[in-house]
Amino acid sequence: MSVPISKPSLAEVEKCIARFSKLEHCQTGIPDMQLPEFQRTFLNVLGFSQPKGTGKVSPFGDTAVAAITHLKAGLGVSFVAAKPGKGCGDAPPRHDRVLPDHQRQMEAGV
Repeated sequence: MSVPISKPSLAEVEKCIARFSKLEHCQTGIPDMQLPEFQRTFLNVLGFSQPKGTGKVSPFGDTAVAAITHLKAGLGVSFVAAKPGKGCGDAPPRHDRVLPDHQRQMEAGV
């Protein structure tokens, strides 16, 4: 059985290209982003959009629109720009804090 061949048009291909110079910049949303030592810019590429429905909110609201919105990738791709010495604060996400709980759940069959 052969693999089907897809030949998208140039317009279809260009919808899937996020040019860095055209990404929307968001500098608000997360509370610490306004503190001088944590100023950073969020650049959304793929996957993130404001959730719909009652009780579903995003700290970014509608200010961080993804450059590529028509694909439902099941993941998000974004950049965070910050000057040296600034950025995500003193508690960036650490996977070693999350993994043990996840591992215990897997071992327990949860």
